[in-house]
Amino acid sequence: MRSFFRLALSCLGLLAVGCLASAEVRYRLVPIYGHPGDVFVGAMGLNDNGDVVGVAGPNGRSDAFIFRGGVMTFLTRPQGASYVQANAISDSGMIVGWSDNSSYQGLRWDSSGNLIYSGSDPIENINYQGHFCGFRYSSPYNYGYVSDGNSITGFGPGSGVPRAINNNDLTVGVYYDSALQANEVYFWNQGIITYAPLLEGCSQVSPRAVNDLGDAVGACWGNSTPTKACLWHNQQPFPLPGLPGPTRSEATGINNRNEIVGDSTDTTTQIQSAWIYRNGVTTDLNRLTDGLGRQHILVATAINQRGWITVEVDPGAGSTSRIGGLLIPVNRLPLPGPTVSH
Repeated sequence: MRSFFRLALSCLGLLAVGCLASAEVRYRLVPIYGHPGDVFVGAMGLNDNGDVVGVAGPNGRSDAFIFRGGVMTFLTRPQGASYVQANAISDSGMIVGWSDNSSYQGLRWDSSGNLIYSGSDPIENINYQGHFCGFRYSSPYNYGYVSDGNSITGFGPGSGVPRAINNNDLTVGVYYDSALQANEVYFWNQGIITYAPLLEGCSQVSPRAVNDLGDAVGACWGNSTPTKACLWHNQQPFPLPGLPGPTRSEATGINNRNEIVGDSTDTTTQIQSAWIYRNGVTTDLNRLTDGLGRQHILVATAINQRGWITVEVDPGAGSTSRIGGLLIPVNRLPLPGPTVSH
């Protein structure tokens, strides 16, 4: 079965990622800590400068943060919100996220962490150019939108919740079809919505990321089908191999090298481990990271064009808390990132 995956993805050109060294890429972990006493630090996204944004807090309350140059800075909170989360950051430093202030609110911060927008439309993601996507509450269904910060382009009915946007403003999202009693994945491009199929046996889907080539990744599942990592290439679904054994897997990030990150949970032991798919091979990131000691990398959440990866880490020694982290390649030159005007 694994050889079939390799053959199928090779035929799609996803093994020819170019500019990758033949030697195994190894990483070092930069841990990301929150307030003293925080039980969870989630590194949610990063840009090509290596700036990381996310969420940190004790149970029942959280703060959004930016981790830049080894320094943790907490972002301005909207008044009255108990849960605040930063989802993504552009290369120029604009940060987007949301809060649960009475109802979900969309938030934008400037590069210094000052809150510059708080509105009723939740914001899901942002591309390197500062264009962002989100959704607007509407009866009977929500609908998605793209904005450059000045004007909004709505997707119209049938667009549900957009999850990711690339630098061409191609957006991937999820829509609930009440007639089919199932979720559908869709691509929005220049005013046109295209619905893409799911893997066989799946009726639910969670797209997570899309690169500038138009390849998207996520997960899908069904009533009798375990969660599977999935790639949509030319808007057609292909299963991605997770880690060996009986596992539930999801893909969470993809860059323009077609390096894909995700995680797998062993259904017997319930041990969760992050992985990277590169050159047709899925490898446990714990095996590729030096100096982990008792720490264990549970989840990879995003990967940038330089190959840096945001992760969630179990610090070990019986701890019930989770910390964030940034994996930085130590033995290869990065591809150049996009040029950003300031």
